Amino acid sequence: MKNCSISSFVISHATTAELAEAAGTINRLLASGRLRSRATEVLPLSAAAEAHERMERGNCTASE
Repeated sequence: MKNCSISSFVISHATTAELAEAAGTINRLLASGRLRSRATEVLPLSAAAEAHERMERGNCTASE
């Protein structure tokens, strides 16, 4: 089996200032290396259906 997943996070009911603060914190953590992305492939939103189809087939790599 292939280990496929789509993950993200959502900040709900936050003010613009709270969102800006969260973005700043995340950017600082990424820049310092304390937070690392595990993404191996980034697709445009227009490819969402294709990404889901690939996951359903167990194919987590680029299109064949």
